[in-house]
Amino acid sequence: RRRPSPSPSRDSARRARGQRASRQPMASFAGPTSESAHGSVHRPSGAPPATASVAAAVCVLSAQHVPIYLKTYGAHASRDATYFQSLVTAHAVEVLSERVAHRPRPGDFYLGFLCPVDEFQLYGYATNTQIKFVAILADGNLVQESDLREFFAKVHNSYVEYVLNPFSPIQSDKPIVSKRFDTNVEKVVAVHLEKPAPVAHAADHPGGLSPQGAAASTHLHTAPGGAAASSSSQQGPSPK
Repeated sequence: RRRPSPSPSRDSARRARGQRASRQPMASFAGPTSESAHGSVHRPSGAPPATASVAAAVCVLSAQHVPIYLKTYGAHASRDATYFQSLVTAHAVEVLSERVAHRPRPGDFYLGFLCPVDEFQLYGYATNTQIKFVAILADGNLVQESDLREFFAKVHNSYVEYVLNPFSPIQSDKPIVSKRFDTNVEKVVAVHLEKPAPVAHAADHPGGLSPQGAAASTHLHTAPGGAAASSSSQQGPSPK
């Protein structure tokens, strides 16, 4: 027996139901968002990650071990500069002299970790002309040796640029007074000595995060020596 063909009105109703179904929004199976899983995220979505400087201060010593430049950073920016100068002159100078006299690799200006003082770690770098650079880092930082090598090499380049300026003082023990040098060092610190702060969630801090609490959460930890650098690590610039 031949099945009767459906009526045109029935086909039209069936097509209309299919079109309505295709326009219905599909259920999402993407899973819970970070907000529903962890509470309200402290940092707005899409905002760049917060960073914290692990550098407390950067110091430059003349060949006679006279501090000719010192700049403080981060939470220590308002601290008395003479305190950091005393850390360098009282604790780092002797170690620097020993490292320069017995360089592990001739021509390598990077001297590595010098000593711990109070809540800081001191790292050093010395040129062929005995100008020395000291980075005073917060205790428990996550800075890698490769970052420190690049940091010191770039600061050295900035110092060479400063010395080659005809308006710079001839005496090497005169304080460095240069806005350009200041800016260059600040940029290098931002690139190599600032590390991302962990993301804070409101669920982890029911009372919310104050700026002080957020800053405290950026303290990072590692061994004083840092990670070993490969033989291809950047060396210092040509001596000046």
